[in-house]
Amino acid sequence: MRSILLPCIAIITITLAVYFQVGDHEFLNFDDNDYITENSHVASGITSENLIWAFISVDAANWHPVTWISLWAVS
Repeated sequence: MRSILLPCIAIITITLAVYFQVGDHEFLNFDDNDYITENSHVASGITSENLIWAFISVDAANWHPVTWISLWAVS
């Protein structure tokens, strides 16, 4: 048990140390407008209408419903 637990704790600690700093970062201006800040579907949250949109839309030149759902989860 100890041989499994120590590497898991090390991986979690290293991951948190690396990614902890990104919480204070601003949005980049690559595609955040399309995906987050100017997207009315993401801004209005999870609704049945928005879930349907997530699975049938090809927005920002991509089809990726899991991305839309994960953006709702963190907003």
